[in-house]
Amino acid sequence: SYKASTDFSGVQGQRGWFYRDSAGRNMTYNSTSKRWQGAETYLHLFSTGGHPGNGTDAVRRWVTPSAGTIQITGNAKDLDGNGGGGVTVSIRKGTTVLWQQAIANKNTTGFNFNVTTTVTAGQAIDFHINRGADGNWNNDTTAFDPTITLTTGGTPPPPPPPGGGGSATVTWNANPESDLSGYRVFYGTSSRNYPNSISVGKVTSATINGLTVGTTYYFALKAVDTSGNLSGYSAEVTKRP
Repeated sequence: SYKASTDFSGVQGQRGWFYRDSAGRNMTYNSTSKRWQGAETYLHLFSTGGHPGNGTDAVRRWVTPSAGTIQITGNAKDLDGNGGGGVTVSIRKGTTVLWQQAIANKNTTGFNFNVTTTVTAGQAIDFHINRGADGNWNNDTTAFDPTITLTTGGTPPPPPPPGGGGSATVTWNANPESDLSGYRVFYGTSSRNYPNSISVGKVTSATINGLTVGTTYYFALKAVDTSGNLSGYSAEVTKRP
């Protein structure tokens, strides 16, 4: 199994965990505070939870190593009763919200979650901490420490909906840098406009599923180092599922 707090480290991609914001940017690890720092002062993630930003969510991402079924369990609760208006936490698979819950300020009991879903290899599961409907991001430190149990094999996932059953494989040459952590593959349906991305490890190919058959997709790559920094875009390639 995989547990956010137990697997927590200062390396993006270790044990499949990535530390990001909802704009798709990787955070930077601060070895002194032992937390991942986002682009905003109070936007960060630590071993058992995090704090949202004003403009973006704190997002802990786990990327599945293989296809199968996952069970996600745990609890989410408030860790700072000094103020604020609470948060909204959610578990997401792509654009699908698997579980979502508003947590009021001073709710230190929180809410348990138990979610089961099928996954494909390389699929991302995101754990969001959002500032909440009140728009107040002060004192919103939140415990959100999921455990993920992966079962491979068994009943295959249902087929994708019509028109979304295409896939494309992109390949690249390995980045020679010693501090390489992995790559992020960006893609979209117009040149140099990439609303979608997936994170992968130190590999030289990736298969993107759920694409529309007959549509041209544009792909570009960025290398990610162990501090979470991204390189510039690679040369763009096109694929047509």
